[in-house]
Amino acid sequence: MRALVVDHSAAGRLALGTVPDPVPGPDEALVKIAAISLNYGELPKSDDAAEGTVPGWDAAGVVERAAANGRGPQPGDRVVTWGLNAGWAELRAVPVGELAVLPAAVTFADAAALPVAGLTALRALRTAGVRPGQRVAITGASGGVGRFAVQLAHLAGAEVYALVGSPARGAGLAALGADHVLTGAEGIDTPVDVVLDNVGGSLLAELLGHIAPDGKVISIGATSGEPTPIQPYQLVLNRLPSWASRRAATPAPISATSSASWPRAGSSRASTGSTAGSRQARPPSPSSTARSAARPSSPSPERTVTWPDRQLTCQAWRISRTNGRSGMEANCRPHGRDRGGNRGRDRGGTRGGNRTPLPAPVGGLPSE
Repeated sequence: MRALVVDHSAAGRLALGTVPDPVPGPDEALVKIAAISLNYGELPKSDDAAEGTVPGWDAAGVVERAAANGRGPQPGDRVVTWGLNAGWAELRAVPVGELAVLPAAVTFADAAALPVAGLTALRALRTAGVRPGQRVAITGASGGVGRFAVQLAHLAGAEVYALVGSPARGAGLAALGADHVLTGAEGIDTPVDVVLDNVGGSLLAELLGHIAPDGKVISIGATSGEPTPIQPYQLVLNRLPSWASRRAATPAPISATSSASWPRAGSSRASTGSTAGSRQARPPSPSSTARSAARPSSPSPERTVTWPDRQLTCQAWRISRTNGRSGMEANCRPHGRDRGGNRGRDRGGTRGGNRTPLPAPVGGLPSE
């Protein structure tokens, strides 16, 4: 029989040749092939493909001989077949579990294009759990998997962003159900809930910045052949609270709402200056040398500091440790809460608000 065989001396590593007819096993039907399809993943791309073998995943045709064990379609039935190889030939031996009888309205050509591309798109969307109203971005939308994915996502009630390599490649996608046909991630003005990626590379890296919190990326292929550069925290920032995202994006010191000069150890007086002359304080960090300790008997806090991004106001008292180094203790509460004692337990169970160790003001504490 004739078949397309791997030939490393030929252009594209494929050539038309002659190979022996397949011999079906007891659970295999022999199918006369009428149409085949081409998928990117089945093309021989390196010397790893064995010379003379017959590639081919998807094919459709008519059953010529039923399985010897009596299972499956009978001779004359129109079927679509799937397998890891041997599809690009005049005859194919197919296990009965890897073929299906075709409805009369489905042509051989349409059926042959369905198994790998169609089922890949369907399973990807099911894995992502796409629901009505969600936004779905599909890269490589002009390819086989992409076109099925556009149609299925549209039928699922999603808003579909179809990404293609050029405007010409996007022709016809709107008619299939794409709400937006784009040539780059910069055209996405709203975070998407799901990305079905067939391309990889720099495009996928850009899309990672357009994913909504708890969004999903389903990696299907990497036809670009490029590595996908991922920046530190790129997959983390959109899952953090907004204040953390702002700090990571534009780290900057936060100004205190009032300033104070620190009295010497043991003194109970605070000297408060004007807001315009305020020092700056850093938000608490694990590397701070400040530690929590017992509050001195000062009648009033020596400093009140507000961190707008954390929505906290903290009253701070200076303490001296036995090793002579200075630190602070703070009593923190959310903005707008009652100063008169309407403070519940913090996460650790301490009554009276959250006691948070604070670092020294920028430049360090005054020397004793």
